[in-house]
Amino acid sequence: MTRFCLFALMLCVLALSFALPVQAQTSRLYFAGYMGLNTYGDNSLTESGSGIAGDIEFDNTLSFAGALGLRITKQIRAEAEISHRKADLNTFDIQGGASVRNGGDVTSLIYMLNLMYDFDLDWRNFQPFVSAGFGFASHEAHIIDASGFAPDATDDSMSLAWSLGGGLKYRISDNTAFTGNYRYLGTQDIQIDTYDMEYSSHEFRVGLEYDIPVRDFTPAGLVAYINSVACVGVFIISPRSTRRKKRRRHFIFLRGEAEIRRAVISGLLRNSGTPRL
Repeated sequence: MTRFCLFALMLCVLALSFALPVQAQTSRLYFAGYMGLNTYGDNSLTESGSGIAGDIEFDNTLSFAGALGLRITKQIRAEAEISHRKADLNTFDIQGGASVRNGGDVTSLIYMLNLMYDFDLDWRNFQPFVSAGFGFASHEAHIIDASGFAPDATDDSMSLAWSLGGGLKYRISDNTAFTGNYRYLGTQDIQIDTYDMEYSSHEFRVGLEYDIPVRDFTPAGLVAYINSVACVGVFIISPRSTRRKKRRRHFIFLRGEAEIRRAVISGLLRNSGTPRL
């Protein structure tokens, strides 16, 4: 398992090193941080044991997110995002009955792959965009029932998640931009012991994008780099057996390590000519 993880890490390094410059930005790769205000509408809540059903209200809360982005083209980009939020439960409106105060909270970690489209409109450094995301959510929920008709509950739950939204980006320099956006965020129903709860929110976010300063590889440097990663991959995943095979793996590793150094140095050359390997 450790060998496989090391090989995966090498492939990630290769992907990071393939970041090429884009017009109006300094790199295809960027890091983004977001802070958002989450507002919740009425989400249905059902308790199977007692048969009680109604709508649960959440208090508004803040969310925080970090994302690694890749500009696929000048207008299309993708983000791998992790976000966190904790929302307190407020009022439970029981169907055919009164509204009661409920205690508890729902803490959510949401892992999302976002696809974004930047419109080819640039007015005073402002650029609109739309986004759609899909992933999964990990919830930790606590319900303290104040009605006296249903039990308290604590449970963890996993569910699919999705989002849809849009916003504006304001570029303050070649490698930095402020963003502001709205998105609708929803998940599958959360299972909390005998409870079944809907979960969705309206999220208003501000953020900051920063281009990761990664130089591009020339073709020869890229070929050498791929070759070196392949050599290290053979070393990592090859089985241990005889002394002869061990010595061969050691040779492969040294060869791969040397080519990595040479490829990295070549790839970081500022000129656009063929690197000297």
